[in-house]
Amino acid sequence: MTFSGGEPLLHKGFLTLTDELRKRRMKFCRMVTNLYHMTPELADELLAYNGEINSPDRRKCVFFKEGYYQRFLDIADKYGLYYDL
Repeated sequence: MTFSGGEPLLHKGFLTLTDELRKRRMKFCRMVTNLYHMTPELADELLAYNGEINSPDRRKCVFFKEGYYQRFLDIADKYGLYYDL
């Protein structure tokens, strides 16, 4: 299962969706996000799945505000999340 966007973390039922996946023994393996709305609770849920998070490629970050790429890395490191660039 892949969550992509818009921004998946904005979905009010995101934790309900991941709980339902777990109940149905479906694998959550990837999410495309900028991590802007990451919280400790969401990070714990993602870590429980050992999922992978994709961020826009550093070369494409020219479309974002200055510091975007470093902010993504800082958030991922803060919560111990695996990411693929």
